[in-house]
Amino acid sequence: MLKTLKLSIIRNCLFFGMFFLFVLWVQVAAANCGVRTWFADTEYPLDVYRICGKKEGKTLMVIGGIQGDEPGAFLAADHYVDMALEKGNLILVPRANFSAILEYRRQIHMDMNRSFGEAVRQDTYEIRVAEILKALMGESDLLLNLHDGSGFYSPVWISQERNPLRYGQSLIADAALYPGKDGALLDLASIAGFVVDKINLQIANDLHHFHFNNHRTLEEDSPHKEQRSSATFYALTRHGIPAFGVETSKSLVLEEKIKHHIYAINAFMEYLDIIPEYPYVRTESPVLDYLIIEMEGSPPIVVGKNEVLEVPLGTVIRVSHVAANYSRGFSVRMDGFEGKNLLGEALVIEKPARIRVFKDHEPCGSVAVLPVEKKVKPDYAVSKPEGEGLYYQVRINRDLMWIEDGSLLDVPHGAVFEIVKVESGVIDPVDLVVNFKGFVPPDVDVNTGEDRGYPIDTAKDLWIRYSEGHGGKIYPVETSLKGERIGGFRIRLVTGAVSGQDAVDP
Repeated sequence: MLKTLKLSIIRNCLFFGMFFLFVLWVQVAAANCGVRTWFADTEYPLDVYRICGKKEGKTLMVIGGIQGDEPGAFLAADHYVDMALEKGNLILVPRANFSAILEYRRQIHMDMNRSFGEAVRQDTYEIRVAEILKALMGESDLLLNLHDGSGFYSPVWISQERNPLRYGQSLIADAALYPGKDGALLDLASIAGFVVDKINLQIANDLHHFHFNNHRTLEEDSPHKEQRSSATFYALTRHGIPAFGVETSKSLVLEEKIKHHIYAINAFMEYLDIIPEYPYVRTESPVLDYLIIEMEGSPPIVVGKNEVLEVPLGTVIRVSHVAANYSRGFSVRMDGFEGKNLLGEALVIEKPARIRVFKDHEPCGSVAVLPVEKKVKPDYAVSKPEGEGLYYQVRINRDLMWIEDGSLLDVPHGAVFEIVKVESGVIDPVDLVVNFKGFVPPDVDVNTGEDRGYPIDTAKDLWIRYSEGHGGKIYPVETSLKGERIGGFRIRLVTGAVSGQDAVDP
């Protein structure tokens, strides 16, 4: 009987011990799920999302936005952040290079996708992010690095836009075969073949089909030796996991880029037996609803898009929350203040300014802040805008100037002219369309009529039939709000130097 009792005690101890370890494992796993933010107190927070399935399984790591001018990549990765999984795990870094995304540039200090090599010793924002990504790779079974690439990859030369040196519509690996972390041979070519077949079944246009693109990065005659400092090369050679660059073509419209990235991610999830709830594609423009602004000694204030916030001169405010039709990727900028992301920062209001809100690189709304000498009761006032008062900043060759609404501006024939921006104390510039009649921007899929930011060669880029009297001399520039014309100016092409245009303060 004593022997039986001892066995019973041992069994109970083993059971409760195993149960305790299981509970501990669940708690640890749960603790790792959700979002973690690095560099939270900077302009470029790094958000990492861990989506944990109800059942154990493989882990797929997805990096988007490692280069800031590739929106198909970071917007596709963002679609998975709110996903629930039945089995397996995701590690998502939708905006790896948020600083570059805000500027809509490939890089700021250096190319983040060249920051993973052994020879890199600089201390930059990109290097600090790369170190975090390296550690996350060690927790993953497969890495995807999403990109929007140039042209269309083809194994054989077809044209300037479709050849072996292009990247678009390809799955890139650094080798076809490579020894894995457990000693088994990683057959990257076979994995890519499985995924390419899955993707292409969903793409009707044969010219947009994906191909496997082996960069042969380790080989001496590889034309892509620079990839030895890339994220995929580090994951493959240091962590021994399959790693692929997913490249959609920059020639595609944004919605197609996002969809093709999603096709690829879903196919890799299927390969790893990660069972998801699929995301849907969102491409509508971001629209600000309101800001929550905090001031010392006052409750938080809700200020709607285009509204005007009046505060006593010298008041310190903080924008604590952005409400819009999206929930992530926002930054706040303000006239007269340095920094690309002032969300949560203390801002001293000493002159009229506009708080501008961006989702990634795209503006989505603003509110005006007006300091007043007299004290208002309460210590702030929120009002609707009144009036219009448009001013335009334009560039003639390298010279910047401001002109008033209704102006006639002389521009030398052959000069490069640019409408830089339009300002109004009361209307959000994001809601305006500034259309140079007689100019069509190059390389746009849909001409919306918005012509700000385009250098216009006045000798080559203008359609004479849109000039006044078809004379090729005077061209109208029209500003509209919700389809209705509310202002504009005209330019007159002249020979020789400009006689002079008085600058005005906006």
